[in-house]
Amino acid sequence: MKKKFSRRDLLGTMTAGAVSAAAASVFPKAHFAMAQDVSPSASAQTPASALNVNPAGRPICGDPRIRGPFPILSTPYREDGTVDFDVLARSAQFVDWCGSPGMIWPQSGDSLDLLTMKEKLEGMEALADAMKGRKSALCLGVQGRNTEEMLIYARHAEKLDVPCIISRPPDDGKTQEDMRDYWRALAKVTNRPVILQTTG
Repeated sequence: MKKKFSRRDLLGTMTAGAVSAAAASVFPKAHFAMAQDVSPSASAQTPASALNVNPAGRPICGDPRIRGPFPILSTPYREDGTVDFDVLARSAQFVDWCGSPGMIWPQSGDSLDLLTMKEKLEGMEALADAMKGRKSALCLGVQGRNTEEMLIYARHAEKLDVPCIISRPPDDGKTQEDMRDYWRALAKVTNRPVILQTTG
């Protein structure tokens, strides 16, 4: 039986493949929150210490909470158009109360491109404070229009010490080498697991 593919299906597949190829050449295995062989025999053959290091050779402690579905939080706005950071924090606590393993903010699927840099940084701080001592893992979105912008968010997430981060390709990236450079720069400043979003 022959399956028909739409142009959208093909574009998504090609983009995902290109991004994965670019990222795989940059990050060590420990940075990826992707499916891999985690069978007991594979674990016995490869010591965790061999996989859990960043490019500088420093150990990365994996967080067992980074498993399962991570919903993207919606950004709440007040009537005057400003972001309601209190409601954002309470939304994260509600997701935790519901038993979700984690949540993501800010990220595609929400108003990511409508937020200012100041709003994103302030929201990250509000969420990090709200999630201290809770079970659900907070994953912060650290993508930018370009490498310089992404690094501002990545360094801020590092300072907040969240369990993991997520990043999508740069808006100004045109080639696989652009994506490699972007994620190489990210790999140099982070010491936590990275989820790669292939399209946004």
